[in-house]
Amino acid sequence: MKFIDCGAPATDDELSTIEREFGLELPQALKDLFREANGSRPEPYCFESDHTATWVVSEILTLKEAANSYRLLVLDRGFWRPKLFPFAVDPGGALFLVDCETEAVMCWCNDYYEEGVRDGLTNFKCTLLDFWDHLVEEENCILKIIRCQRHQGVH
Repeated sequence: MKFIDCGAPATDDELSTIEREFGLELPQALKDLFREANGSRPEPYCFESDHTATWVVSEILTLKEAANSYRLLVLDRGFWRPKLFPFAVDPGGALFLVDCETEAVMCWCNDYYEEGVRDGLTNFKCTLLDFWDHLVEEENCILKIIRCQRHQGVH
């Protein structure tokens, strides 16, 4: 996994402040991400979910952006459970989240509906460390989308 255009790494003090402020214990993999890839872009960046859906990870949030999103969407508006912390975003504004208790990765999209998806949350059924292993090159994603559309009769 490669991250490009990394910003300044999050410090231990910044991470501790966030944990105290929100009453969370961030998973080690999430802390490491903010230390090593704060504000960066992953390469490759297409996430394959169960071979049926593709999600684009356009950028890793900075710790400050993640904290601001958490404040607004969890504390102010209650959009998802308090143990879910954002770490990345797709081009349309959907947020990728880590469950601080189970380390499961999910995506929250307020304008997306899929059968069996509650509250706009899609559980990718993998940890943050596994998440990066599911990222593939864009060419592979495009081919898969075209095959899916052909199978479904979309032209």
